[in-house]
Amino acid sequence: MSRGSRLSPSRYLRLSSPRRREADDGASLPPHRMRSGGETDESFIAVGDQLVDLLTENAGLCADSRVLEIGCGYGRLAHALRRHGFVGTYLGIDALKPQVRWCTRRLGGDGFRFRHVDIANERYNPEGRVAVHDLELGDARFDVIVAINLFTHMWPDDVLTHLRVVARSLALDGRAAATFFLLDHERQDAEGDQFAPRMPFERQPGCRYESADDPLHRVGYEPKWLVLKGAEAGLVPAGSPLFGAWPEPPVGRQRQPDHQDLLVFNRLEDALRRR
Repeated sequence: MSRGSRLSPSRYLRLSSPRRREADDGASLPPHRMRSGGETDESFIAVGDQLVDLLTENAGLCADSRVLEIGCGYGRLAHALRRHGFVGTYLGIDALKPQVRWCTRRLGGDGFRFRHVDIANERYNPEGRVAVHDLELGDARFDVIVAINLFTHMWPDDVLTHLRVVARSLALDGRAAATFFLLDHERQDAEGDQFAPRMPFERQPGCRYESADDPLHRVGYEPKWLVLKGAEAGLVPAGSPLFGAWPEPPVGRQRQPDHQDLLVFNRLEDALRRR
């Protein structure tokens, strides 16, 4: 199958029943101590399946795509791709070594690779030895780049640096899908105070956060800030945001099943070439 042939979720290549049962065996699922928020086995499977469908519909994911996931965690997407019969290549990177070690042991091989990158993050990896601006992925190019629950724990300078890494790592006509807490001003509470109740603290114009005690727990960005910084990095939105449920989406706007909001980017040079 060519990479130009994009599949709808209903046509996505599935594993045969025996291998699907083997893939869902509890032995192949991440240990509960490694999961966030007390995630159950059922939720791990269901959210992974939803993510594959979202990427297929909105980011051009195909059965033979070259996929990069920045912040692969304990392998939710990789596990789902294996269940769905993915035959392309997948590289997952993460700052947390135990998660990468588990993914390599349980999910590695057959085109799936995992790499520990000791990126510094105030909340998740404060002793990291690699500064964000030193993140280097070499000359590899990817059709689909995924960053789920990554930018929601990151300050503006690090967001811009990661967007630059994404832009230079995307293949021709590739797409990047990332989740955010979008401070879209169509979303307002009943009193009309926009995001003050949920993100009361301003880091800088266009960026707010939820907790003074744990600032990187939830960080939100205005869409116009992301559009400007995306363009600075060499990216443009591929369409309108898909809003999650962290507050309800604006009336009449499309909603996706995740808690967070989804933005999909193209390379700026691809967008200009198609004009």
